[in-house]
Amino acid sequence: MNEQFADLRKNAPSIKRLLKHKGCEQKFYDYLDDYREEFKRIADKAREEHPSLLGVHEIDDADYYAEDRGGLLQKFGYAHLRQIFVKAMDVDQEYLEISRRGTITGSTIALRDEAGNVRTLVFIRKSIGQQAHPQMKYAFKIVALLHEIGHVTDWEEGINLREGEVKMIDAEVYAHEFALERLMEGDYRASLDTYLSGLEDLRKERGCQRTIAERLVQTPLVQRCRECVKTNWSDHLDASDLTAQELVGAMGSLSAFVRSGER
Repeated sequence: MNEQFADLRKNAPSIKRLLKHKGCEQKFYDYLDDYREEFKRIADKAREEHPSLLGVHEIDDADYYAEDRGGLLQKFGYAHLRQIFVKAMDVDQEYLEISRRGTITGSTIALRDEAGNVRTLVFIRKSIGQQAHPQMKYAFKIVALLHEIGHVTDWEEGINLREGEVKMIDAEVYAHEFALERLMEGDYRASLDTYLSGLEDLRKERGCQRTIAERLVQTPLVQRCRECVKTNWSDHLDASDLTAQELVGAMGSLSAFVRSGER
């Protein structure tokens, strides 16, 4: 995996020039561009576009799964803000357990400042699994980040999330749709493929998680996403592009790794 990534990244400038010459213009080129830098760019842009968003933090599992969120807020300097609590009317304990054991996960916390305004924080699990290449960890973290930005948007616009009783299934469907749209728009095909695989895994669960997945998989949006991941930049290369073609095999191996679910 390290060798394959190294080969692709080393040759990325020349491959991208060739692709653009052939009319393949993308916002992001999987395996050629830097996922870690893209994660940071998305987080920075979110802070600019969302007035409520105080920060995006990657945290250790001990902090992520801590029962006391107050300690987490204090650790990052937000103890002066009051956390907003919601009462989910339509989810069960199994939903919470499945959410907690998910590999690619994040969390959004809503707070009120001294003026009574809603403020938000996004936390992303720092650890994504022992077998993942450092770059792929951030391909997966982009998935979690965009989902959580969906929740931030929801809090700001008061669509599903607000203080008091909420319909969490509707909130989750909204965040999923938000993330899928952004993944497709940004040409994050490897991350999008991972997201679609995750939805199929949720269909095998029971209760609320399955309900959420079933609501999504039949939508035109998911159908468009499935069509999107059928193609990638290697489709624009032909037999005459010898150097590039040699690297397509490496890309195929990386794609297979992503689809395998080994996070």
